[in-house]
Amino acid sequence: MPTSFNAAVREVFHDIGRQSVISNNVERIDHIEYFVAKLAKWFDGVKYAEVVEEEERKNYWCAISGLALYGYKEVTGLTTQKVKLDGIHTMIKKQADYGPHNILRFGERGVVVRIYDKVARLKNLTTTGREPNNESIADTWLDIMNYAVIAVMLINRVFELPLDWDEVDKLKA
Repeated sequence: MPTSFNAAVREVFHDIGRQSVISNNVERIDHIEYFVAKLAKWFDGVKYAEVVEEEERKNYWCAISGLALYGYKEVTGLTTQKVKLDGIHTMIKKQADYGPHNILRFGERGVVVRIYDKVARLKNLTTTGREPNNESIADTWLDIMNYAVIAVMLINRVFELPLDWDEVDKLKA
């Protein structure tokens, strides 16, 4: 069991993105949209955690994170290891800025909404061929990957672990 947020993030990232049989980002967006819709449907009219096994939810979140990892990799040209490192560092720095309460307020449901917004953005930009006005496509893929990792951390009950502030300070340098 990890003892810090930083260690918990690394643990989840270790298990995602081992392989991808989907070869392009348009298909990845469609698959993520499917998974997000399935997760959202589980919330409709039922007590989510009582109906859907944690392991099944984790599998969906890991699939979403893995698809987003390869989307980010395709857009940036980075190695899988470097993509994971970007995700880990981004999550640690954002946790230092935001703290856990914005996510904890709505839990997994909030993560579904956040990812849905990101997927809708990707789909719109991909289908229209327009350049983004704000954050890059790569940033959107990174956000999807990290939100899915957050959902796994929520299920694993490690999202609230304290930050290793020494590492946060090193990342600032």
